[in-house]
Formats: sequence, structure tokens, C-alpha cells
Amino acid sequence: MTASISQFLSDVKKLYGTGEAREGSYRVALGKLFESLPREAGIKAINEPKHTEVGAPDFIIQQDNLTIGYVEAKDITSDLNKADKDQKKRYLSAFGNLIYTNCLVWQFYHDGEMRKEVEIATLASGKLTTKPSAYGDLAEWYDNFLKAPPQKISSPKDLAERMAGKARLIKEILLEVLDRDKKQTTSIGLQHKAFQDHLIDNLPKDTFAEIYAETIVYGMFSARLHYNGNPAKFTRSLAYESMPRTNPFLRHLFKELGSDDFDHNLKWIVDDLAKVFASCDLYAIMHSKSKKEESDDPFMHFYETFLATYNPAKRKSHGVWYTPKPVVDFIVRAVDEVLKTEFKIAEGIASNQRIDWLVEDEDGTKTTKKVHRVQILDPATGTGTFLAEACKHIIGWVKKSTPSTVSDYISNHLIPRLHGFEVMMAPYAMCHNKLDITLANLGYQPPKNGRQNRLS
Repeated sequence: MTASISQFLSDVKKLYGTGEAREGSYRVALGKLFESLPREAGIKAINEPKHTEVGAPDFIIQQDNLTIGYVEAKDITSDLNKADKDQKKRYLSAFGNLIYTNCLVWQFYHDGEMRKEVEIATLASGKLTTKPSAYGDLAEWYDNFLKAPPQKISSPKDLAERMAGKARLIKEILLEVLDRDKKQTTSIGLQHKAFQDHLIDNLPKDTFAEIYAETIVYGMFSARLHYNGNPAKFTRSLAYESMPRTNPFLRHLFKELGSDDFDHNLKWIVDDLAKVFASCDLYAIMHSKSKKEESDDPFMHFYETFLATYNPAKRKSHGVWYTPKPVVDFIVRAVDEVLKTEFKIAEGIASNQRIDWLVEDEDGTKTTKKVHRVQILDPATGTGTFLAEACKHIIGWVKKSTPSTVSDYISNHLIPRLHGFEVMMAPYAMCHNKLDITLANLGYQPPKNGRQNRLS
């Protein structure tokens, strides 16, 4: 153990003495040190140049191909408390188990807090002086680092902040890849071009990166919510299989994300995100409430916390604010009452009455089709608070009148007239999750033939 650290510092001293060593010059010596220190079987330190070019820490520490921690190596002359503070802030918010080192000083972080700093050598006036008495501390804390338990996530706030940290890092990686990919030939560049061609003309890179980062993070969240297997075994590759069929857009995207050919620049961070979801009881977290939040919508509360951490300016500009449940209840009941009293529709928003509607195709052909007279639209749906409450109100009436037809009613007379417009990807995914869960709690069982109406 002490011999390994002594040899490491000897290698560092030789490299520094050449006068030509740069930050990346010491990685070979660090790799040799990690391989020589005592460790359990299956642990390896991976230094992948392609990753580090676009925002990944210098070393990814894995055990049996599962990431357990990260190491960021700075130049020997760097002050770890001053060097690249923005990067360090991003890494601390994204990674629960992290080492920062300049080869001489080692800082061990867990859950965003520094637990120990070990100095094994000093550098003054060009002279490197070793501190053998500290070698044991380094070996002990590196062992603790390898055995550190996953971050304990027990509340929506903890999970939302961890997801926000991942989203920020994914966005930074996307921007770096796009800056290098001037001709849009990489998979990420092609995705950007597709967004420009089919969704938003002249979509700026930073806006695309933000949309894509939120889509990945909340898509993984959606997949994990619908995953029925052992939570500890949830992975990136299982995300596509778990994605609800009511969300065809995310299913298409995650078919690529879950494959072995998924972009190597992002694969490692998405795998790390999957590990976060695998290590927590997501159902319990999303349904945990304090007395103060007893009436709150956990999905909206969760998204507000995420956006306040990830992009507070966007939260303000897009008006992402929680509407108290009593207000939502009142508005839904008021609309129902107006339909009954002013429009003389006896069932109110629960009406399944159909009318003839003239439809004109692109070629000018006109046809008449049957559509529901009462359509439900939320023009700024967010996470679906109003749509979910409307569903509860409607199915409450259906259960009192014809309780045996709940699933049939939802398939044929509720989902086809339920619509919501949303400009942001994360609440779009959250809305689908909320409506899926709301309808299931109301007794909805999709048709056995596998054909389901899509939620608009």
C-alpha cells in the first residue's frame, strides 16, 4: 500500500521535473495507482479520452461494469478550491461519490459535501516534498470511497435536485458535442437537425440541448415509474421496454437511447442516472407528504423543485407555479356547472353525447364524422393537474351512475376527448405519468387486445 503511493509520487515527480507535463500527463500515473491500491474484485478505473473531451470526469470507477464513483484530476499546480469552480459545482450536484485531486491533495466528496482532504505531498519553489505519514489516510479514504453506499434519496426534493444536476451536465455535454459537430453528422447533430426540420426552424443549440436534456432525464423518470421489475435491476436498456405505449414520442426516442449504439458521449451519464433511479423507492418518494403538503400534487411539487434547481429563470418565464388543489377543484366544478345550467347538458363534463362534425381533408374532401360534443382542453397543461382533476370528477359521476362500465367509458368517452398543450418536455412527460396513474387508480384497465387510445 505505502509502496504503491510512494511509487506514484516518484512517477509524478519525474513528470513534473520534465517541465513539459500538463494536466492530462499525470493520468497514466493515476491509473497505475488505482490499479495497485487494495480493492475488491471487479473494480476498475476507466480513463476514456473521448468522454473527458466532452465533460466527463477523468476517471470513472466501476465495479462489475456498474459505476460507483468518479475522479477528476487537475494539474499538479492547481489549487483545488479555486480551479474551475463552475465545473466543480456541476459535478458535485450530479455525482454522489466524487474525488478531486491534483495528485498531491485528495478531496473526497459524498452527496455534495467534502468528507475528507488528504495531503500526501507539497510543492513549493519547484520542489516536491512527500508526506509518508499521510499515505495510510489516503489508502483508507480511497477504500471508503469504493465502498460508499449510494446516495440515500428519501424525498421528492432530494430526487429532483439529483435529477437537475444530471440534466445540467447532460446539457453541457450536448453543447460541447454540437460545438464540435459543425456539419451535424453525429447522432446528436442529426437529432438537432431533425428538431429544426420538423419542430422549430432555426432552433438554437442551447435551446435544443436544454429540451433534449430534460427529455432524457424525465423520460428515464417516466420509464422507472412504469418499470415493474426489481428496482435494483433498472437500467438504461430497460427504459424503452418500460415506456408506456400512451407516449409514442418518448418510446421512439428511448428505443435509440437504450441500444448499444447510443452516443458514447452520453451513455455513461444516462447509465449513472439509471443507477440513481435503481437505488431508490420511487413510488414511496413520489407519495411521501409532510403535513404541510398534505393536499399538494406530488408531481407538480416535484417538477417545481426540479426546475427551481435546474433553471430558475425558465421557471419564471414559463410561469411554472403550483395551483392549489382547492382552486383546481373549484374551476373544474364551475365548468361542470356552467355546462349543466347554461348549455343544458345534463351530464356536464361527463357527457358522452356525440354530434356530427364536418371534416375537410388536405385534398379538400369533406366528410362527416361523429365526435364528442364536450371536448376537454387545457391550453397550458403543465404536469396535467387540471386534466387529472377533471378525470377524477368525471369518473366519480360515472361510478355512481354506471360503475360496471368505467374502463369502457374511459377508453371510448374520456381519453378521445382529453387534450393538453404544453411547450416544455419535462412537464409533458410528467403529465403522461400523472394521467396514467390517475386513470389506473380510478379503475381503468386497458383493452386486452393491447390497443389503447393515445393521450393527446
